[in-house]
Formats: sequence, C-alpha cells, structure tokens
Amino acid sequence: MFPVLLGTGKRVFPSGVPGEQKLVVRESEAYGNGVVKVIYDVVR
Repeated sequence: MFPVLLGTGKRVFPSGVPGEQKLVVRESEAYGNGVVKVIYDVVR
C-alpha cells in the first residue's frame, strides 16, 4: 500500500505528534490490475 493524503486547510494529522489516528473505511474498490483504492474518514 502507498497511502496518499490529499486536501487543503487544517491539518488532519498534527505534525510532530506521535501516535495512531483512528480511521474508518468509507469506500474501497479493487481494479483488475491489482490496485485497490481505499478511502478513509478520520474519526474525531
């Protein structure tokens, strides 16, 4: 997996703060070439 975070505005993950973020899968899709797209929402 190669996660990519996209967007602008307020940071989702504070810089310099260790720890895990709670995420929930919003959408996923598998393609014939083996790529899997997974979209997560941050649990606040």
